[in-house]
Amino acid sequence: MVSLFLSRPGVGRQLGLREIPLSSVIPRKDQPRKYFSEASIMELAASIAERGLKQPVGVRPLPDGKYELIWGERRFRAITSLNWETIPAIVTEGLSEQDVIIDSLLENILREDLSAIETAMAFRTILERAEALGQPMTYDELGKKMGMSKSRVSQMLNIFNLPDDLLAEFCSARLEMNEIHSRALMMLKKFPEAQQLLFGEIKGRSLSGQQATERANALLQRLRPDTVTQTLDKQRSQLKRLRRKAVKASPEVRTRYQRELRTLMDELQQLLDALR
Repeated sequence: MVSLFLSRPGVGRQLGLREIPLSSVIPRKDQPRKYFSEASIMELAASIAERGLKQPVGVRPLPDGKYELIWGERRFRAITSLNWETIPAIVTEGLSEQDVIIDSLLENILREDLSAIETAMAFRTILERAEALGQPMTYDELGKKMGMSKSRVSQMLNIFNLPDDLLAEFCSARLEMNEIHSRALMMLKKFPEAQQLLFGEIKGRSLSGQQATERANALLQRLRPDTVTQTLDKQRSQLKRLRRKAVKASPEVRTRYQRELRTLMDELQQLLDALR
């Protein structure tokens, strides 16, 4: 893990691993992880007290002599609870805001500490700040920085396309839900009641992403109109367009329309007779 952040080419200037005063470290207000379990922090503190700190935190120096925490906030909180005077930290200077967010996000993703919504929020922050700086970033560029595909980035950000009430619950509840669950829910975007039903089943039955997708497909099979209905709806739309054109058509064109429509009427009558 440490080697990843010591070896990112062209990202800041590494000042190496140092012991710095714990009181001089300031956590970032917009770090990607939004939820911290107090119980897990206490468990981590107990582990550190017994075995020591296996991975340092990452910081960058500030003009006032303090340090801003880039990644490792769980470790920082655990060590703070132990009342240590110093903390091992990798110090990097010259980082842009975008680099800080990406470093923090990478560390959390590699440790699998972030929920899907936290990752999506961090992705959105990176893209919005890049846009504000006049350096817009594509999904493909973000994916390369994060070590994932463009489609995976798109899936993560599609979480924000959920209806407001589902998104609010997605954000507030500590649910085992990810971008696959979100995609399954979006499959039902034209059927709000079915979407709510699936969301309830995901929570109540702890459906995996694959199970949610299979359930969404099953619901769609029941809700979508059958092929005959879809075909007839298309034909009705075409007839409406033809009616508008016929009003402005010349006598010769109208005569041709009448001839073709009589042929169509004969074919429809044959179809009706076959269905009796």
